[in-house]
Amino acid sequence: MTEISFPAGTTQNIAFNATYSADWSEVAKQSQDVAAADVSDAKFMLKKYVGEDDTDAVVTKTLSSGITKEDGKLTVTLAPSDTAGITGKYFASLRVFLTSGNVQDFEDTDFTLPHIIVNITRGSVKAVS
Repeated sequence: MTEISFPAGTTQNIAFNATYSADWSEVAKQSQDVAAADVSDAKFMLKKYVGEDDTDAVVTKTLSSGITKEDGKLTVTLAPSDTAGITGKYFASLRVFLTSGNVQDFEDTDFTLPHIIVNITRGSVKAVS
């Protein structure tokens, strides 16, 4: 299972490599990078529990707010304010909507789960004068 860890209240960029599967319906795209122009929308969610409703996500990012795209990669940027008040392990998922109407869920590196684990640790102490 893929797990990443970082301190709360810090800027984090989580990059997802985006390629078409080897058995993609359009043969010319099989195992190729997903073109940025083929991505119509994307949604990233950070949840405490896998089965939580999407409205209960502690962090939600979309293509218009916090997700950038380029050929072969989508990057989710978490601002310090996104994680400032939370610690512990969370389930992160990324769903990509393609212009063809297909939907791609990113999985962990074992390709067994439609999420990765994000471990948010206590943030650094900020001096106040």
